[in-house]
Amino acid sequence: MNTYKLYSNSKTGMHCVQACLKMLFHFYGRPVLSFKELDIITGHDPHSFTWMGKAFLWLVKNGFEVISVENFDYRIFAKQGIKYLKQVWSEETFKVQDQYSNLVAEQVMARKLINSEVQFINARWPLAKIHSFRIKGDYFTLLSVNQFALYRKDGYGAHMVVLGEKKGDRFKVYDPDRSRPQWIPSKRLAYSMSPKRKEDFNVIFMRRLP
Repeated sequence: MNTYKLYSNSKTGMHCVQACLKMLFHFYGRPVLSFKELDIITGHDPHSFTWMGKAFLWLVKNGFEVISVENFDYRIFAKQGIKYLKQVWSEETFKVQDQYSNLVAEQVMARKLINSEVQFINARWPLAKIHSFRIKGDYFTLLSVNQFALYRKDGYGAHMVVLGEKKGDRFKVYDPDRSRPQWIPSKRLAYSMSPKRKEDFNVIFMRRLP
């Protein structure tokens, strides 16, 4: 039986994606790679945001199915680049992303992704649908949340967590920034991903193929 294990975020900063991938490898009984190894796989820069493109390509080449549900169209981005980003993002979001991302390189990556086995769904799903899809397909699931909203605080911070089991009206969330799993009420979890608190939406479903 697959089991979850919480891996804490590296103290070097901006390592939530890599910590979540450690949880993925443990869940499927794969060797758990070091942060150094994962930095190479994900193209991590300690002073930049981690876009998932490079990791997606590595995962599908190494026996994983990857489905990414986002309110973002990679095909249009691959063609239009920054022009498209300025249309779909607010001025503030674009400014922050432009400061902490290599947007030209991400456009090149988008061209590779749309021709890969990674599946993209351009949508914004409610939490109930995310949970149903996860259970039906037995997927290991990553959620991109506003970590401030997740813990009832003001402010904004994009953060990746692992979605676990549901009991009653609460979800078990594996947050790399916490020392133990958190039981989060469904309303608060949904709020942390809502347009009001998080402009971009991203849920990633993954499972190891036979």
